[in-house]
Amino acid sequence: MSLRRTPFFRVLHRPKLFLGGEREPTLMMAIVAAGLAVSGQNLVTLTVAAVLWFGCIGIFRQIAKADPQMSRVYLRQLKYRGYYPARSRPYRGAEASSRGFTVGLAAVAVMLMVWVL
Repeated sequence: MSLRRTPFFRVLHRPKLFLGGEREPTLMMAIVAAGLAVSGQNLVTLTVAAVLWFGCIGIFRQIAKADPQMSRVYLRQLKYRGYYPARSRPYRGAEASSRGFTVGLAAVAVMLMVWVL
């Protein structure tokens, strides 16, 4: 009995790259460089925009070679906190919970004393 072979189509798993870099940062830098070149309307700003564009394309290609989804990974890790305390729920404070327990216990004790008397 032979194992069933399932075709693995590369086109379904290929990352979305533009000019060798991630699509979103590359297109964003294209917009910034074009805006700089058009707004300055002289040779100096055109040169600065070209240097910025070609420099960023090289950097974006190196980043995409390391990880094709690096910008998404970076944006996701910005949402993480630096420290997660050892508690069962993140919204529960350790000091507030012990104080609340003490106040609740005192209230129950007062109600029992009133009921008994």
